[in-house]
Amino acid sequence: MTPLTAEEEKDIALYAAAAVSKYNVKQPEGVCFVTNEVERKYDEAEKAREEERKRREEERKAIEEAEKNKDHKPDSSGSSSGQGSSSGGESGSSGTSAQNPPEPSAKEITLTELIAEDSVRFSVSKTEVIDHYTVEGVLDLYPGKGRGYFMVTVTAVNSGAAGKDIDLAAKGLKYSCTIGDKAVMSSGNGFLPNDMNSWAGNIPAGGTKELLLLFPFDNSVLENTSSFTLKAMKDGDIYRITE
Repeated sequence: MTPLTAEEEKDIALYAAAAVSKYNVKQPEGVCFVTNEVERKYDEAEKAREEERKRREEERKAIEEAEKNKDHKPDSSGSSSGQGSSSGGESGSSGTSAQNPPEPSAKEITLTELIAEDSVRFSVSKTEVIDHYTVEGVLDLYPGKGRGYFMVTVTAVNSGAAGKDIDLAAKGLKYSCTIGDKAVMSSGNGFLPNDMNSWAGNIPAGGTKELLLLFPFDNSVLENTSSFTLKAMKDGDIYRITE
């Protein structure tokens, strides 16, 4: 090889760097080489995120449709029966009672009854509006531009004489929240270690565990959260949480 002075080596290095920068199609991501395998994994991750977003949207629509069908189920005369919470429909124009009285929009139940774990009581202990949530000081969760989280804290208390193993994911429950006329599903993004949708662990005798539900709402909806409705859905059945 031809011997080079330090100055010549510097000039060649600068020229080579300029050439790589000019012709590197990945320049916006830095001077690097991205293999097809890395690109494939990136595309698969993006596809998985999009499918998860669609799944949550379909679940939200399913809950809204189920509630709509139960709240406005027509009687035998073809007229709407009114509020779904009433025990029977108004009589039709012929003066006879409806053949099929409307179903309630949702069965009222406490969280303790719904989750059904011996010696463990579940109840909503706090609600709060936040613009983001930091997971264990290392990861920030954001609901999106123009949105905030309505955070519901559920406290589980084990009053038994022994520890209790609980697997909430196995319950198959999906939670929704309604504020005003807007309903959204819990984010359930899997990043929360104490997510009410999926937490599994042991609550010692006499111990407690705080679990969280994050509901992403538009900021305009979160201006007034004095009244809200928490619901759960399982196998097509809807439950209205009363406590």
